[in-house]
Amino acid sequence: MPKKKKERESTSKKLYLQTEIEERLEISEIEREFLRQANTQLNRVTKELEEARYNLEKRYKALFNEMSSAVAVYEAVEDGKDFIFKEFNKAGEKIDKIKKPEVIGKKVTTVFPDVIEFGLFKVLQRVYKTGKPERLPVKHYQNNLVQSWRDNYVCKLPSGEIVMIYDDRTKEKRAEEKILASETKLKIITQNVKDAIFSKDIEGRYTFVNPAAAKMIGFSEQKILGKKAEELFSKKDSQKIKQIDSQNLEGKMVDEIRSLVIQGEEHILRTIQVPLYDGKKIVGITGVARDITKEQKNEQALMESEQKYRMIFNSTLSVNVYVDDKGKVLDVNQRVEKVTGYPASYFIGKKFLSLGNVFSKKSLVLMGKNFVLRFAGKQIDPYNVEMIAKDGSKYIYRLHAVRLCGPKGKCSGELVVLYDVTRETEIDKIKTEFVSIASHQLRTPLTAMRLFIEMLEDQKIGTLNPKQQEYLTNLEISTKRMIRLVNDLLNASRLETGRISITPSKMQVEKMIDSIIKELIPISKEHQCRVDFQKPKKALPLIHVDTDLVVQIVKNVLMNALHYSSGKECQIKVSVEKKKRKNEDMIEIRVKDNGIGIPKSAQSHIFTKFFRADNAIKTKTEGTGLGLYVAKMITDLCEGEIAFESTLGLGTTFYISLPVKGVEARKGEAEISKVS
Repeated sequence: MPKKKKERESTSKKLYLQTEIEERLEISEIEREFLRQANTQLNRVTKELEEARYNLEKRYKALFNEMSSAVAVYEAVEDGKDFIFKEFNKAGEKIDKIKKPEVIGKKVTTVFPDVIEFGLFKVLQRVYKTGKPERLPVKHYQNNLVQSWRDNYVCKLPSGEIVMIYDDRTKEKRAEEKILASETKLKIITQNVKDAIFSKDIEGRYTFVNPAAAKMIGFSEQKILGKKAEELFSKKDSQKIKQIDSQNLEGKMVDEIRSLVIQGEEHILRTIQVPLYDGKKIVGITGVARDITKEQKNEQALMESEQKYRMIFNSTLSVNVYVDDKGKVLDVNQRVEKVTGYPASYFIGKKFLSLGNVFSKKSLVLMGKNFVLRFAGKQIDPYNVEMIAKDGSKYIYRLHAVRLCGPKGKCSGELVVLYDVTRETEIDKIKTEFVSIASHQLRTPLTAMRLFIEMLEDQKIGTLNPKQQEYLTNLEISTKRMIRLVNDLLNASRLETGRISITPSKMQVEKMIDSIIKELIPISKEHQCRVDFQKPKKALPLIHVDTDLVVQIVKNVLMNALHYSSGKECQIKVSVEKKKRKNEDMIEIRVKDNGIGIPKSAQSHIFTKFFRADNAIKTKTEGTGLGLYVAKMITDLCEGEIAFESTLGLGTTFYISLPVKGVEARKGEAEISKVS
């Protein structure tokens, strides 16, 4: 029995082992099958990933090459001293008229050396250094292959590569220029036509009149605006005008000839009036009126004929020259012959800028430069040129050119008008030289007087009694006032003769204003006036200017505000912000006071040399009338703008705008004299 039991146990163990082995073999086979399937799945996923990567790369390349914006990828060399092209898309090839193989692997300054003058190269370097993306606003670019207006955006990739995305904005820019030319032409026409042009609101109040309309009505533009017919014309005539206006307000156009009594004389007017619509609603009236009294009386129906044009063209005291867009002279008036001694036929067909025997070399260079700027759409103020007569006589003429553009904005040439300012120039030169010499001669004794006054105030040479101290104080005030006057005269003289040097550097406007306000604390206390500087929440960009010049502008405007504001309620607010002017970044400084204000009659003269409004003279008798004149001249020198808004009795706000890009350095004989 024990033996059989052992045999059964042995058999049982064998069966167990056999079963276990079979089970393990079965598990191994399952694992192998699993691995085979996993490997198959892995191969499939890997293949799918490869296909996805290939498709993604294909889509990226298609997007890169087919996008409308030009894209260039650069790699910096020598820590940003230059950049090598790594990628360049089709849009870039089209815009720059160059093929990708011609640029890949080459330096940007080798392929496009003009990017340095364009300003783009500095942007690339800054973005490489800072990692911050930058945009170079729309700007004109030109090289030996292309010239166009470009809008550039530059950024840095995590890989360190620099990406530039740019678009050709030439079409948009030309459209803007056409609109500007059209607006300019409209303004020139309305300001210079002999026909009266006017607009009214639905109540019959005049909202616009051109100079011819103001002259026709017999009042200034300011007195006409806001007035109704009954306030400007007789009762009988105003009733006629109201009847015509009522027809316009019913939606009718009126074209009629009517008589009006203007300044005691009867005039026959041809008037066309139409309603002004805002959608379907009539919001006003506009019209054109022509005085045809002479035509009616003398039957002269050819006012705009060639004969009339020729008469006007030839009868002016100015020299009139009509040139085409290429600068070729098409017509001249008879005055040219009297001034130069050459017949009109001598000028016809010649290039205006080739008349070296009629204009000085310096004048021709200036005229050529301004001709190009005007052709580019920039407004050029009148300037002086030297004309040479056939007998060798020399004259100074003031040149004013107006571009002549058609209804579609296409310009066909220029009308150049020259006025004789020889005598005025000589007088101004004599005055300026006298002022300069006199001011220089006065500085030395005034400086000595100020030194002696300071010595007396220190009382090192003796104690002063109260009466002597009072005399000394009065003498010091008068001396300082005289020094300020001399400095103002010197500054005006140097600015007028172009002898001021410009030394630009980076300047923080907020710090400059803080410094000026602190410097003027004694004067503000004297006038019991509080000066508040409302600083911007975010720091403004640095501007590239001559600090001394800008300080003089702001100080002159602030001192002007202090001098004409006083009392317990006196408060001057200064603020500064960044603004845009024709796609150019500007810094605008505002100085607002609650002083005496500027009368309307004086506002057009406020920047005139030695001018002071009547209320200013009554308020402060010792002013010079030079502060704002000098501020305006320096602002123009810095390529900025200065303007103001004022209400009599309530105060004035001055706006000083300076370009962030600043101005170029210029050598001069003298620097600005600091007025304290």
